[in-house]
Amino acid sequence: MERSTYKAQHCTFMEKLLVFLRSKTVECMLRASHSKVNLPLIDGVLQALLYQGAKNGLSHTALDRLSISLNTQGVKDNISLTYLERKIADILICSRPVLLLFNEEGMLTETHKSLFFRGIDLGGLICQTFPGILEEKKAVYLEPLEQKERRVIELTRDKRYHNVTLIKKDGTLSRVECQERMPTDKRVVDIMREAAFQDIAIKQEDGKPVHINRVIKTKL
Repeated sequence: MERSTYKAQHCTFMEKLLVFLRSKTVECMLRASHSKVNLPLIDGVLQALLYQGAKNGLSHTALDRLSISLNTQGVKDNISLTYLERKIADILICSRPVLLLFNEEGMLTETHKSLFFRGIDLGGLICQTFPGILEEKKAVYLEPLEQKERRVIELTRDKRYHNVTLIKKDGTLSRVECQERMPTDKRVVDIMREAAFQDIAIKQEDGKPVHINRVIKTKL
């Protein structure tokens, strides 16, 4: 297989893998409230890491710094993804062990030289916290992405939307509904002009809008 062909197939799988990681939901424990919630897999792994970091003695400030570092955006194979997503991809694609190293201040490092850094086996943590996930990723090895699927990936990466819902019809992708919070000082008529198909909800208190939310509907 030519290198260019292999790289194209690898990128295609990476894109499909990110859709799987960002859409798959898991039940996990929040360290702050000790209550269980359903979160996307990536967020669930992050919470499990922070919970383990707290058990290792990290302060709240250090845990916040660790969270920011794990969510730092980077590029792999021309695809934008976070540091944590890249490490999980290394586990799922290459089946390589990943040891996350950080110091008592929550700073990540790639070197093993310092004795003052603590480590978490990311693959072991995922297997223990979310059993079966590594087997589920086998279903991601599918046919090349369709144009509709590529459009879905683009929308899930758009930072404006805090919720993306996929609608299927007869088993195939039909449309995507993207939820976005709007500035309260923006005129409704201006919001209406920005999209042909959308739902707009306004919450009002004491005669003033305090929350404007809209759902943009995109046909695929």
